[in-house]
Amino acid sequence: MYQDPNMLASIRKVEAAREENIKLDPRRMTADEKDALLRKFHPDYRTEQFTELRFGPNKGQKVPLELADLLEGESRVLHEQFDLTKPDYETDVLIIGGGGAGCSAAIEADKAGAKVMVVTKLRMGDANTMMAEGGIQAADKPNDSPAQHFLDAYGGGHFAAQKDLLYKLVMDAPEAIQWLSGLGVEFDKAPDGTMITTHGGGTSRKRMHAAKDYSGAEIMRTLRDEVLNRGIPVVDFTSAIELIKDENGHCAGAILLNMETKELLVAKAKTVILATGGTPMFLPIPGLDNREFVKTAIEVLRGRTLYGKRVVVAGGGMTGAETAVFLAVQGCDVTMIEMAPDIITDAVAQPRACLLEHIRKYNVKVHTHTKLTKVGEGTVYAEEYGEPITFKHIDMLVNAMGVRSYNPLQEQLEGLDCKVVVVGDASSTKNGYKNIREGFNA
Repeated sequence: MYQDPNMLASIRKVEAAREENIKLDPRRMTADEKDALLRKFHPDYRTEQFTELRFGPNKGQKVPLELADLLEGESRVLHEQFDLTKPDYETDVLIIGGGGAGCSAAIEADKAGAKVMVVTKLRMGDANTMMAEGGIQAADKPNDSPAQHFLDAYGGGHFAAQKDLLYKLVMDAPEAIQWLSGLGVEFDKAPDGTMITTHGGGTSRKRMHAAKDYSGAEIMRTLRDEVLNRGIPVVDFTSAIELIKDENGHCAGAILLNMETKELLVAKAKTVILATGGTPMFLPIPGLDNREFVKTAIEVLRGRTLYGKRVVVAGGGMTGAETAVFLAVQGCDVTMIEMAPDIITDAVAQPRACLLEHIRKYNVKVHTHTKLTKVGEGTVYAEEYGEPITFKHIDMLVNAMGVRSYNPLQEQLEGLDCKVVVVGDASSTKNGYKNIREGFNA
């Protein structure tokens, strides 16, 4: 699969040392040793590896040098020459992103008779949809209704929801469940085939549909299989780095980069759907941009960072709880802070009960009604029930306060009359159902 000589040489070194490495039983490093090692070698901990952004909506934030070069630099294809009359790919609908929203859009576009192609920087299904363990709410039982669902959701959101969007959510939810079930999603069912529903956060009726505690993985498996069974072309390990406009300023495709061979390719399309997902959200809290001290839940769960002994996890949803338990199992002293009255309200009963049990078992300290206000060096400041509270001698703060849309390609199209549809977390962050529904509607 790999063609890069350096990668092949590295693989041979790993293979040669494998037997000796298997026998190795390394001593567990102390927190101080980990910190010293990180500050010496890890780019996220070396201050000289960061700079402040000079332009754009994130001006003034500290980011890695490589990201600053990417955001502030010239286009990577500025000096390249392309023959746009001879594209490498030509399709009716080009979908950038292979998660739940992208796959749903591909299925429905193909069903409508369009020629479709999906481009994804990893593999199809390597997306946040896979990590969703909670269920999907839909008012499809005799004792429930979309109107009751609307009232529960509107009140549960402290009356801050956009009513027209919430209306569409509750009205379309039953049809979306049936669509997924029809594709083959194995939702929990009773022996007679009736879907089992449970209570979720803020529900007055049992309307949460789930597939055990791996709902996202089950949905993604089904969508991925449907895309492949339909023969929809999927170009994986390929990133869209620029959008192409025609002489009228309309979007006409994208420049693609094969992330293994570095080959640049031209994809021509009548319509482009951006389903590029979300990225961790950093709220405007003083000190939260200190990337030496603050890590994201994704970085922790995917093993992208080391961690010290004392950790604070900001965010009490399912992701925050999973991160807290993961760290506690590793021997960390973990504290969770959540501004809401309770934690893990975004999960269905079974996984929520399991996480709560592990939180108790591994002595994770939980502070609800607690709002993060400031981040210092080794210190986390918050307000609990409106009163100041300080967590001192902290080795790492984990940001598990949600995600925001990640859609850099759309910025190229502002002010232009381009046929581009943005779906899923790329348009606005939401749950798996909403992402899939948005892709379906596209």
